[in-house]
Order: sequence, then structure tokens, then C-alpha cells
Amino acid sequence: SYQPFPKNIFNNNFRKRMFWGLSSDMLKIKNTVFNSNEDIVMITEESTITADVNNRTLFFYGDIISFKISEKGELIWAKNINKKQGISNINKIANASHATLSKNNIIFFFFNANEVKQLENNQVSFNFKKTDNDLYLITINENGESNYKKLNNKLKNITVEVRFGVLLNEHSLLFEATTLDNKPLLVKISL
Repeated sequence: SYQPFPKNIFNNNFRKRMFWGLSSDMLKIKNTVFNSNEDIVMITEESTITADVNNRTLFFYGDIISFKISEKGELIWAKNINKKQGISNINKIANASHATLSKNNIIFFFFNANEVKQLENNQVSFNFKKTDNDLYLITINENGESNYKKLNNKLKNITVEVRFGVLLNEHSLLFEATTLDNKPLLVKISL
């Protein structure tokens, strides 16, 4: 059945951001998840491609905004993951953005970052640099509550190319990765 898109999806919690010229108008749908109640979770990400004054192409990936809509079209919750990632080297673009999996009505987000800042209202912000990034996992449960942790115990000195993760089955992703000395690896992450 058709229901209009909720008008309150971009309330004050999802303010328009001016860093790097990104705004909520630049959201791209990255994934959709249907849970056991027939609700849908839409996973979007702010992204844009631009050029600098030297005509270099710049790729920017901002916040991940997820929202759950009931089968009746009503907004149940919306969640913002504060994230800033910028890439100018096309060969490193696979290190930016994110990959997702879902299991038991929990959504798992994987992305690279090297700086985590504590914000107001129990929120955190993740920043990404060209080097020295760690793999992070954020989970959002069916109530819209989130947690995060760093996953670098066994992945130290490895950069995981999260943008192009391959879904092996409903609970596993396969990623290409590189070591600090540019040796290629395959990394499998299973829930």
C-alpha cells in the first residue's frame, strides 16, 4: 500500500550541515531492511562529489541517517550517525562510506574512522583521515538505540575497504583489505 513519505523525517535533530557543503538534500539510499514486524528501515548517507580549485575530484561521505517506518507509513524512529569522511585519491575511495548487515532486528554498520568525539545527548562523532583509520562497528536495535565499538583487535595495521563489502550470506560480509605495506588481504566478518 502507498503512504506519503513522513514530513517530519528531517526535523531539528537532522539539521542541515554546512561542512563540505553537505546537507540533508544530498542523501542517497544505501540499504533497506525489513524486520520481522514488516516495518522497514531505510539507511541513507550524505554524499557528494565536487572539485577543488586545482580541479581535483573530491568525494565526501557524511552522516548516516536511518529511519524506521511502520507498515502503515508512520515514522517510528530516526537515528543519525555523525560521520565525516573525505577522499581525494580515487584508489582509496573503497575505504570510505560504510557497509551494513542486519540480524535479529539489529542493524550493524561497519566503517573506518580515526577520531571519535563525544557530543551532547550521548551522541558521538566519527572523523576519517587518509591514513591511520580503525574499523568501527555501530549497532542500532529495533527501538533505535545505538552502541559503538572499535574492531581493531585482530585488524591492527589493516585498512578494510568497507565501501565494497560483498554479502556472502545474510550474516557475513567479505571485504578486500590492505596491510600497511600494501599487501592485499580478504577479511570475512560474520555476526
